Amino acid sequence: MHPLPGTDEFTRLLERVRTRHYRQIARVVVAAGGARRQFAVEYGEALAWSQGTYARLMSLHPPDLGCLDDFGEQARASGLTPCVDVAPTLDNETVVDALQQAGYRMRRWLVQLWADPRECRPNPTPALERLDGATGEFVDVFLRGYEVPDDEIDEERPLAEARFATGDWRLWLARVDGRPAAAGALAIVDGVGRLANACTLPEYRGRGLQTQLLHARIRQAAEEGLTLVVSDARPGSVSLRNMARAGLRPGSQLTAWER
Repeated sequence: MHPLPGTDEFTRLLERVRTRHYRQIARVVVAAGGARRQFAVEYGEALAWSQGTYARLMSLHPPDLGCLDDFGEQARASGLTPCVDVAPTLDNETVVDALQQAGYRMRRWLVQLWADPRECRPNPTPALERLDGATGEFVDVFLRGYEVPDDEIDEERPLAEARFATGDWRLWLARVDGRPAAAGALAIVDGVGRLANACTLPEYRGRGLQTQLLHARIRQAAEEGLTLVVSDARPGSVSLRNMARAGLRPGSQLTAWER
């Protein structure tokens, strides 16, 4: 049984699944050759890793507050903006106080969503293709859908391949007129399904492909006997609306603090 939604225990569950998934990805990407530009450091339960132009610290709770100085130094050494994700639990009042004293300010937030896939009623998705692994087409859609610059595609490709070669993934590809157009993944983390890494090539956006991919992955989770799927999205985003239509509900928020 999962904790009751709306409780601190449920919020911590959502946060823990997200962090463990990113911990897996960070380790794999760094080991695959991304260490020149990326890092992954664990401080107790907390995870610090590089993500784009940010050094991101996740699952920071009072017992690990001593890592803030080391994290800030790592961010500066890497030329990245330090950002700390904070879950709204009672014990994190101390974390917020420490961040404010260290010069951090809350800049944005994410909605964490959840659903019991057995209670959703996903629509048929005959145009989608379930993959046995990260094919060349899938990786290409993943990179171009996230708008990696053309001159960085070749450098990023082996890191993306390593990301999906390790872990418990279910990968899907959507086509338009036979051409790869959108991709989506379901990662199984500690018995929870995480709807992740969904993207659509710019020229195919606005056709409902992400909604189809959501339905396919929710159905997959239900067929495998999972009782919880989770994800996150920015407030007001298309992703949030798509997930709400597919049956996911807000379960908590994560605030992002930058210095």
